[in-house]
Amino acid sequence: MNKKSFGRNDLLLILGIAAAAILMLLAYYHHMRYVENPMLEITVDNKTYGIYDLDKDARIQINDTNVCEIHDGTVRMISADCPDQVCVHSSPLTKRGGSIVCLPNRVVLRIIHAEKSDGSGQEEKANSSLNSVSSSSAGRYPQIDSLAE
Repeated sequence: MNKKSFGRNDLLLILGIAAAAILMLLAYYHHMRYVENPMLEITVDNKTYGIYDLDKDARIQINDTNVCEIHDGTVRMISADCPDQVCVHSSPLTKRGGSIVCLPNRVVLRIIHAEKSDGSGQEEKANSSLNSVSSSSAGRYPQIDSLAE
């Protein structure tokens, strides 16, 4: 029987596969650095009221019923004219995801493009038809009071 030994072509094939794997891994990590930032989406009566950057502190008046605040990357409802005040007493939202709902006023605050969780599978990136907020659309969303002074 004729035994074939490990040759130069075998080594080149292994090196080529390893190089391709490393390049794909680098491309993946490069792409992940530019994934969209988590954003706050506010809906009223199931219609988008506005989308806001979590990195910019702001106080947002929602119609004449609710006020929410973005501060240090967290979101909380700071006032509402509903009788039960459940939304005001809810835990703040973070970049990890979640939502705050004011049922009487039909206001929903939720984090879109949320960061993936630590592997538990409980939090996934939220689906949204709006992939980015352009500077031209920033003027469409009403009553943002910046907290930066």
